[in-house]
Amino acid sequence: MSSRKAVSILLTRDPDSTEVYLVQRSPSLKFFGGYYAFPGGKLDDEGDSIELRHAVSFDHDSRRNLVAAAREILEETGVLLSHGQSPIPDDRLRTYRQQLLACEINFAAMLNYEQHFIDASDFHPLCKIITPEFSSLRYETQFYWAKIPAGSHPEIVKGELIDGRFLLAEDALAKWRHGELLIVPPVTMMLRELAGRSVLKFAPLVNDIAESYLRGKIHRVYFTPGIQMVSLKTRTLPPATHTNTYLVGESDLYVIDPAPSELEE
Repeated sequence: MSSRKAVSILLTRDPDSTEVYLVQRSPSLKFFGGYYAFPGGKLDDEGDSIELRHAVSFDHDSRRNLVAAAREILEETGVLLSHGQSPIPDDRLRTYRQQLLACEINFAAMLNYEQHFIDASDFHPLCKIITPEFSSLRYETQFYWAKIPAGSHPEIVKGELIDGRFLLAEDALAKWRHGELLIVPPVTMMLRELAGRSVLKFAPLVNDIAESYLRGKIHRVYFTPGIQMVSLKTRTLPPATHTNTYLVGESDLYVIDPAPSELEE
């Protein structure tokens, strides 16, 4: 099954802090409805007409990733990461955001009209994660870290998102462990690595984990604290291809395998 391409952005106000901005997805959404995640979304093809500066690579995929990251931050939080001779006034930016959300204008047209460009150095690549193959809906997501400009304040427009808040990684994990927040598994993994560290120190660690996923290592999928889902290929009933095994516990582990295969002699 092919995967859809997407971006997700870890937004911070201070790179020396563990505080990040999390958004809550509407419960009506098919993919992780009701869960908290980083801002982000799918790619489109409008990137080729936008001026892009200081990129390590100007290939088509890199352009699409960076443009999608800047567009999704604006649509989902109201924060604009672009540059020009003069800033866009707040009232006009709010109008643009409403038009973008209503699909009345595209991001490229807005930037070109305002003579703004995207500076690739505002977006720091963290890692790439592909949804495990057992999922019926798969995404190949490029994660970035970006710093919110001074004076900017994220704000949620209710629709696909219903909440947004700054939380320290440690506090977000504590709320998750107490059942106060649902957090998508990739973000849970990143928050665990970020806790007690700065973003700059955590970045290489999370990239190593993501690289291990691409090499075939089992994803750290925790929908509930202390219960890791491990989906393994088995000879199960079609069209299913995997069986969900669970590792339960923190220090002492219990393996729950609901459907072990019996090999024929």
